Amino acid sequence: MSNTILALIQNRPGSITPDPDTGMGGGSGTIEDPYLIATPEQLHNLRNFPSAYFKQVRHLNLAPHILEDFSWYDPIGGWQPFGPVWGDPFNGYFDGNGYTIQNMFINRPSVAHQGFFTGLGPTASIHNLKILNATVTGGQKAGLLAGYINGSTVDDIVLSGSVTGNGRTGGITGESTGASALISDIVFTGTVTGVGWLTGGAVGFNSGNWQNCTVQAVVECSGGGGGFAGENTGSLIRCSKYGSLLTSGGNVGGFASINSGDIYQCRVVGDLIAGAGNLGGFSNTNSGNIRESIAIGNVSGAGWNIGGFINTNTGLLENSYALVNISSTTSGYAILVVSNRGTTRYCFSAGTRTGGNPNQTSGGIYENNAGIRCYHDSTLSQDFRLNRTIPKTTKELKAGAIPDLDIFVDWSSEIWNTVDIATYPKLQWELEGV
Repeated sequence: MSNTILALIQNRPGSITPDPDTGMGGGSGTIEDPYLIATPEQLHNLRNFPSAYFKQVRHLNLAPHILEDFSWYDPIGGWQPFGPVWGDPFNGYFDGNGYTIQNMFINRPSVAHQGFFTGLGPTASIHNLKILNATVTGGQKAGLLAGYINGSTVDDIVLSGSVTGNGRTGGITGESTGASALISDIVFTGTVTGVGWLTGGAVGFNSGNWQNCTVQAVVECSGGGGGFAGENTGSLIRCSKYGSLLTSGGNVGGFASINSGDIYQCRVVGDLIAGAGNLGGFSNTNSGNIRESIAIGNVSGAGWNIGGFINTNTGLLENSYALVNISSTTSGYAILVVSNRGTTRYCFSAGTRTGGNPNQTSGGIYENNAGIRCYHDSTLSQDFRLNRTIPKTTKELKAGAIPDLDIFVDWSSEIWNTVDIATYPKLQWELEGV
């Protein structure tokens, strides 16, 4: 489609007439009167005002065949993200206004900071944005929304597509930093492929604050990856990951590979398939806090140190559970935690074990500290490691099946529901439909 035809469409009766001075569809770029974006070219011109206010007022299609006639469009590399690769990020306000941006294509495998934005700065606010059916291929710090987010506010976002990067790669952003960063209510659906260290379904590396975000994706990495976050040193609250995590290496976790921050009321549902060891159904290593969280699925690997929930715990694991089956060609694995050098309390695990020497596997905790008021399902998996968790049958663990035997007497009823018949205990927040 030529620029002439696009101009005729833009200026048809009832359409928005571009402002020749700003290249926008109207407005003055203030909070009271934001610049209006109604065409791909006006969206492109956003880069000229990196600290202004913008509002999208129409659905936009960024497919290559739509943009190929524009002089600013790169037919090889595709859409040029807003902001320089190195330099000041976008620090303005963007309201997607519920409209969609579809078919964005970026192909710069050797260039860092690839995404809709190269980066978002401390004063950036992005709201109510939908980017659908996008393809992003970049170098280090690649993400569908932004290569990196530093101290920004981002909420009410829907993203779908595929992201490929080389180091700190995420479905939403490659990196999220800054104590003031607040990222909430985002849904990403698609695939993420990382060929370097720290790949995550949502974010490669996080030291910011995330809430109520959901990833529904297949994540593939060469190692050092997590289903939601590659590494977390910040805060993750009420976030979920659904789908498989595949890796040819090890050092991966179904939700996060490495956690030294705070994870609260999060869950992963899906399979982890690895070509090596050092795996955790939820996290490979934890030196922070993981509370009221869930791992459900199957974990299989070709090496030692495979935990259904955590491989190595030197922090706090509390009020959480694993419903995980483990398959390994070697030994040294456990349904809950392999090496518990920290504190694990008020947790339970249930699942089967296949492969390896049964005397070097555990239905609960494999080695080091015993759990505090922790149980494992002895019907599904016996514990050959000195019962560092308390063995209970499936019938005993499925709450309410034996009303006279209250094995959860000191588990908080504000956190756990242990009274429903014929089910394992559930966390109260699960029952809220979150």
